[in-house]
Amino acid sequence: MLEVGVGTGLSLDAYPRHCEVTGIDLAPEMLERAQAKIDENRWRNIHVQAMDALNMEFEDSSFDFTMAFHVISVVPDGRRLLEEMIRVTKPGGTIVIINHFRFRHPLLSAIDTMIEPITRRLGWHTLDLDETLAGSPLRIDRLYKSSPRSLFTILIGTNDKPA
Repeated sequence: MLEVGVGTGLSLDAYPRHCEVTGIDLAPEMLERAQAKIDENRWRNIHVQAMDALNMEFEDSSFDFTMAFHVISVVPDGRRLLEEMIRVTKPGGTIVIINHFRFRHPLLSAIDTMIEPITRRLGWHTLDLDETLAGSPLRIDRLYKSSPRSLFTILIGTNDKPA
């Protein structure tokens, strides 16, 4: 299992102990905090390392399961991140993305566009889900929000790239 943008390891306690987990992040100070959490909890199945998510050093088809929580809109090129996630995930593997995507409702989409200069200053931007996924071999199995008022979309997909 690969977690892209593991940060301080906020989600690490959710992984079952029988799963081998690799977490990557570009920020060494974040990884230090994640490693401290790993050490404190004696998680032998979780490893973190510094790596650029847009140019992952893993072989093609290395992981059965790849996830990115609130990362795709923070990196400079969300489309490139998706391509890398697809590349390192095995054919038939699962890809999970949790993120805010541009609202499809015209009024809410206009608000997204209007506040884009502010969100960029805060370090993230709003992506259009359809544009981000266009032409990719990611088959959407589930697409939902955790609640009707949630800003965040949960995408669970299957990597349909050829074997």
